[in-house]
Amino acid sequence: MAKRPDPSRETFWRRTLRRRAKSGMTISEFCASEDLTESAYHYWRREIQRRDAESLIPKSEPAEGMTFAPVQLLDDGNGAAPVEIVAASGYVVRVREAATTDHLRRVLQALSELD
Repeated sequence: MAKRPDPSRETFWRRTLRRRAKSGMTISEFCASEDLTESAYHYWRREIQRRDAESLIPKSEPAEGMTFAPVQLLDDGNGAAPVEIVAASGYVVRVREAATTDHLRRVLQALSELD
């Protein structure tokens, strides 16, 4: 049985990659200061790039019915945390800017019509 990805690990590494980029430190300096291995840093940087690229490609055979996982709201400290919606069919929607409830409702409706 394939191991399911842990979304909290991805969230951790997305935040870590953003913090390193804002820090002005080299990867070596940042990893040393955060007690991280450089190999883990590079792995997650590639993995997140792969996942982001994969999420841009629509799945040719979406799963029947659309289901959603429980929602966990995370605050990244700047009050503008992005929203990520992952449908069981494989579609991923990332909202980077503030969005109205109506806008999100329309996006979710459009996703449900794809299945």
